[in-house]
Amino acid sequence: MPAPDPDQSTLEATWTDHRIWSLTASRLKRRIDRARNTALLLAVATAVLTTTASQLGSVGPVSRGLTATAAITAGVATVVQRRAGSERIRAWTRARSASEGLKSEIYRALAGGARYLGPDRAEVLSNQARDITGLVHDLARHAFSVSPDDRPVPPVRDVDGYLTLRVNQQIDGYYIPRARRYDVLVGRLRVLGDVLGATAAVLAALGAAFDLRGLA
Repeated sequence: MPAPDPDQSTLEATWTDHRIWSLTASRLKRRIDRARNTALLLAVATAVLTTTASQLGSVGPVSRGLTATAAITAGVATVVQRRAGSERIRAWTRARSASEGLKSEIYRALAGGARYLGPDRAEVLSNQARDITGLVHDLARHAFSVSPDDRPVPPVRDVDGYLTLRVNQQIDGYYIPRARRYDVLVGRLRVLGDVLGATAAVLAALGAAFDLRGLA
């Protein structure tokens, strides 16, 4: 038996809030990823510059220039890394939590959850949405410039629809593909780590055997 729909305007308003917070969370996550990637590249550049400068010796304009550049990249890396600090991560996770909370309430309302069986179901949904967004009111500055996309309200009308579009779709369309993606990534990183470790061992051995300090 199809579940009774909450007031359509309340439902659409709650869905709009969900999409805004979802897009806000995605934007915050992209900023964190960019900061991490930039900091990583700067750290690698610092290592390369420092190593190159040490191979050239402590004298000479080139060596001094490389050393100075390495100091600059190290300093900039520290500043950039702050953009991916704990405060930024908390903002992202809270925004994502608000988005998922609103989404869950919408699905409960559409599927006919216990709290949405009465005639006041629209008011219940509105109150739940207000409580969820109230927990992230301090993050509203991040959401002001975000416009909702045109993704429609899910066509859920009963428990079977909830299982199909919420549970199964989440598993098959998100968690399993994401797990496979990270499994491949982890495998590649392990291979890269092994190659780098073996290369370091070979270079160190050659350097020690042939007294090539620079090679080591």
